[in-house]
Amino acid sequence: MSDGGENRISFEPMNIEIIRVVDSEGKEYIQKIIPLSLEPEIFEKMFTEIPALSNFCNRMGVEYSDISYFMPTKDRKKDENHVDDRKIMENFRDILE
Repeated sequence: MSDGGENRISFEPMNIEIIRVVDSEGKEYIQKIIPLSLEPEIFEKMFTEIPALSNFCNRMGVEYSDISYFMPTKDRKKDENHVDDRKIMENFRDILE
C-alpha cells in the first residue's frame, strides 16, 4: 500500500506543492516539489522523466493525454473546464499513488 501526503508552502505570490509517495514500510517512491504556476507541458514531461509514470503508461498502452481529462496538455489548457491548480495536483498525486 502506498500513500501520498498533501503538503504545500505558500510564499506570496508563489505556491509550491510537495508530492511525496511512500509505502506502508516507509519506502519513498517519489518526492517532487512542484510550483502551482507551472506550464502544462511540465506535467507531460514528468510522465517521461519519472520511471513509475513512464512504466505505467507503457504497460497500459496509453499516452499522457489519455490519462485524465483533469491533467493539462498543450491542446487542453488548465482552465478549459475551470479546474484549479490544486485539483490538478490532487489528481496528479492520485495517479502517482
